[in-house]
Amino acid sequence: MTAEQFKGYGRRWQDACRAQGWKASDKEKRREIVRGLCGGRTFDELTSEGDVSKVFRYFEFLADPANLSKAIPAANPEVAVEGNTRAQFLHSLRGFGFADAYVGKIAVGLCRRAGVADWKELPFGELEKLRYTIRARANERDARNDLRPPIARRREAYHKRPEAKARRKAMAATGPVDDPNCPF
Repeated sequence: MTAEQFKGYGRRWQDACRAQGWKASDKEKRREIVRGLCGGRTFDELTSEGDVSKVFRYFEFLADPANLSKAIPAANPEVAVEGNTRAQFLHSLRGFGFADAYVGKIAVGLCRRAGVADWKELPFGELEKLRYTIRARANERDARNDLRPPIARRREAYHKRPEAKARRKAMAATGPVDDPNCPF
């Protein structure tokens, strides 16, 4: 479980307790709910993204039981996992730094084939194809602009220097050599 998931877990539990009238400090109640959802395992023992999503969706449902859009994923764990996976894909697509309009123009053919109006509603398989395309375009853009982190550019420049090449030859012949001037 990541630190972000742990923060989300606490926040969702507090919201659920507030809506249900429970004490947020009631650890036994929380453990009972999580064990019931995940086959006897506590939240710390969860390893799959699906189980974490199941717990999160159920807590969200408890926090707002009148909202049917939260009730469906809470009742059907497969829907919760699929929704979480879709959200992760959409987040990764946005992480490449392209505007939604640009991604929409790239996805016109996929949308037409899938019969949807917006690229965010594409079926999972088509969304995966779109992510491959966007990743390739981002790589092309980054290669043109050399948007690697500065440390990578410095490391590459350092290893291209003649004295670095001579040191590598010496290391290959004699073994490792400590260089106090090497920043890496």
